[in-house]
Amino acid sequence: MAGIFISYRRDDSAGHAGRLFDRLREQFGGDGAPGVFMDVEGIAPGTDFVQAIHKAVSGCGVVLAVIGPAWCDCTDAQGRRRLEDREDFVRLEIASALGLNKVVVPVLVHDAQMPTEEQLPQDLKTLARRQAVTLTDANWDSDVAQLVGTLRRALGAVSRTGSQENHWQRVGKLLSRPVPIALVLALVAAGYAWRALRQPGAEIALSQPSASVPVAPTSPAVAQTDAALKTEAQEGTLLASVGVLDFGNLRLGAHGALDVLISNRGPGAVALAQIGFAGEAQDDYSFERECGQRELAINTSCTVRVRFKPSEPGPRKALLSIEYRGRTSPLIVKLWGNGASSSEVSSSQGDAARLGRLSSAARQQE
Repeated sequence: MAGIFISYRRDDSAGHAGRLFDRLREQFGGDGAPGVFMDVEGIAPGTDFVQAIHKAVSGCGVVLAVIGPAWCDCTDAQGRRRLEDREDFVRLEIASALGLNKVVVPVLVHDAQMPTEEQLPQDLKTLARRQAVTLTDANWDSDVAQLVGTLRRALGAVSRTGSQENHWQRVGKLLSRPVPIALVLALVAAGYAWRALRQPGAEIALSQPSASVPVAPTSPAVAQTDAALKTEAQEGTLLASVGVLDFGNLRLGAHGALDVLISNRGPGAVALAQIGFAGEAQDDYSFERECGQRELAINTSCTVRVRFKPSEPGPRKALLSIEYRGRTSPLIVKLWGNGASSSEVSSSQGDAARLGRLSSAARQQE
C-alpha cells in the first residue's frame, strides 16, 4: 500500500508537522502498514535533487501539505519569497505531487488561511482548489482522528487502483520467466486429459492405471531470482534521528558539533558501506566521531558526531550521506549552518545550547 508524505516548511509549521507525524506513524507505521514519510532521505551525492524529490513523492499515495500562517510569505536571506524559488523544497514536493495527480490534502494549522491562486506560482495554482482540513490545538485529537479516517479511505482507493495495475505487471513478469520444457509437456498432457474427460467413456479411462508425467524442478535462473528477492527482503532499513542538523550562526573560524543517531529498524541486519559528505560546502563539515560498527543488528544504533567550521560568510549547506548494502540510495541528513561575523552572532553563547539535538520535526527548507 502506498504511504503518506508530509510536506511542510520548517520556519512555518515544524512543531505541528512533528506532532502530526508522530500521531500518523502510530496509525500507519506498523508492520505491513503504508508508512509515513517526512523529508526526502534518498538524495545521493551527485544526484539531481529535483528528480529525487519527484521519485520520493511518486512512491506515496497521499501528500499532506502542512500550511501555517507564514507558508506563503516566508522569505530567504535575500528577502525573496521562497515560493518564487523553483528550487524551493516545499514547492518541488507539492508541484511533483500535483503533476503526478496524487491525493494532495492541504492541512491548515495555527489559524492559517487557505492560499488563493493569486498567491501561488503557476505549478501550484491547483492546490488552491484542493479541499483542506484544519487542525486546531484545542481539538487536536478529534481533528487528527477525522484526518486519519480520511486518509484510510484515500489510501484504500489508491491501493485498489494500484492492485489492478500490479496484477498485469505480475503476469508480465511470470510470462517473461524461462519455462522448463518438462513443464510445457505436463501442461500439454493436462490439456489432452481434460479433452478426454469431455468424451464418452471418460469414466472407464479414468479407472485404468496411468503413467505419471514428471515435472521438472524450477530452473536455476528462476531459483536465483527468487533467492535474490528473499535476500533483499531481509535487508534492514536505516533511519536517522533528525532530518536536518542545524548549526545556526557560528563565527568564522569557530566550530560546533552535533550528534545524529543512526538506527536499524529491521527486518534484517544492515552492513554500512560508506559515510561521507556532499554538497557545495562539504569541506566545512567533518567527523568528530563515526559509527564504530560496520554492521548494525536489528533495533541497534550508532551515533555520528558532525563538526561544522564555517570557512566563508553566509549559509553553508551540505549533506551527510550514509550508504548501506541493499539500497541504491543512501540515507541523507541535511546539514545547515551560517558563517557569521562577531556582530551577527546572537548576544550570548546561550545559542550554542540551542545546537543540541533537534526534534524529529526539524527540517531546513532552503
